[in-house]
Amino acid sequence: EMMVPVFLATLLGLRRSEIAGILKSKIDIEQHKLIIDGSRVRCGAKTIYKKRNKNKTSTRCLYLPKLMIDILKLDEKRIQVNKNFYGDEYIESKFLCVENNGKPISVNCITKRFERTFNKFIREQKEKNKNFTFPYITLHKLRHLNISSLLANGAYLTDVQANAGHSNVGTTIHYTHNYTEGKKQIADKIDE
Repeated sequence: EMMVPVFLATLLGLRRSEIAGILKSKIDIEQHKLIIDGSRVRCGAKTIYKKRNKNKTSTRCLYLPKLMIDILKLDEKRIQVNKNFYGDEYIESKFLCVENNGKPISVNCITKRFERTFNKFIREQKEKNKNFTFPYITLHKLRHLNISSLLANGAYLTDVQANAGHSNVGTTIHYTHNYTEGKKQIADKIDE
């Protein structure tokens, strides 16, 4: 149930509220497109669906990489297995990201399950090798990684801004700090 949310954050740089709010009807597998035009957010003890995003630029059409298409197809198989397992108790949902019983995955659940899975991975690796180290990662850091990686690999700033749904290019420029630092190090090496 966490495979799709993790890949949406990693490959597309989506926010958790956007991930939880993706409607199945907004995905076009044949055209490799995904429309982000709503989100699910916490409102007190409830999770609600908002038909409008944070700002106008948060509503966008994204092109899906082949790997994301493969992940979505693999998740369809998971859903079919779960429908067979749960039978009449399976909950049909209009949302893409669902729990094994079909219930839409909540915003907080995405974060908590990612953290629990990550901590388990670290614990298991440290049991195998006491010197194992790995940077602390959250689901939101996967969004940052996506944006920084796109910029570091030559994507146009305005394209990354649009892809991330940033209303201000200054927000996207903030992600160039790692890239800029690397360029400074190259200049220092040339001086040496």
